[in-house]
Amino acid sequence: MTRFLPSINRKFATFNAKSTIVCRYLLISCLLITITACSKRLTTSSMPFVATYQESKINCQSDFSHQNSNWHLQQLQFFIANVALKNKQGVWHSWLMKKNRYQSNNIALIGENCADNESNSSHWGIEFAEALNLENFTDIRFTLGVPFEQNHLNPLTQASPLNDSSMFWVWQTGHKFMRLELANKKQKWLFHLGSTGCKSPSVMRTPKNECLHPNRVNVILPLKKKPMSALTLDLHALLNDARLNSQFFCQSSPDNSRCKPLFSALGLNESNNYVGKDSAVFQVITDE
Repeated sequence: MTRFLPSINRKFATFNAKSTIVCRYLLISCLLITITACSKRLTTSSMPFVATYQESKINCQSDFSHQNSNWHLQQLQFFIANVALKNKQGVWHSWLMKKNRYQSNNIALIGENCADNESNSSHWGIEFAEALNLENFTDIRFTLGVPFEQNHLNPLTQASPLNDSSMFWVWQTGHKFMRLELANKKQKWLFHLGSTGCKSPSVMRTPKNECLHPNRVNVILPLKKKPMSALTLDLHALLNDARLNSQFFCQSSPDNSRCKPLFSALGLNESNNYVGKDSAVFQVITDE
């Protein structure tokens, strides 16, 4: 019996060595599968948007309570332009958009017009021409508004979505960058964001130079370690200090005191018209 022990021990040793190799192989395979799955989950060619009020989703079928009154959307639409991502080396990478009904020239129209049921105006996201792994980037940047070069062109000859007449004032002032209209049982309220102080021979003529108050909002938000699931427009943060009634509407006049709380929430000011990384109106939602 004793003479068989060395042979048995050698077999067990060989078995243990093979088992160790197999276990290591399985462990590495599991890690690779996990890493690959995470990488795929972080790789995307789209960016959803969500409108919220105190973390509850808002759309044409919902209402929300603000200043002791229940309000509902009549229209919430806004232009997003020039999306870019900053990599870990600090270099910005333009994330070019696909061309479709809701986006062209790297400008997208987000939101919905509740009165426009026939044309299916609801659109809550951006589609990009390139799929990117967000794990390779630290920040996202975009502009709320239409760049000057496209803002004052004839909407009748512009590609969609810049041909939407409900989002256009006149040639002199250009597009409404954001159109927010609310109503309750007694009254209505609106906020139209766009450029003001634009100079041209008439309201039907395009200005040659930038407007005195461009009122474009340049947003930079940090990308968190968890995968980004959407970007939000927080109506509570936007409306928190604004009075909502038929007399307190705002159409972007810089001298209108009713506009100041809205401009302040967006980070707009008289000197540079931008909002930085701490924007509360726009936020990144991550997968939990």
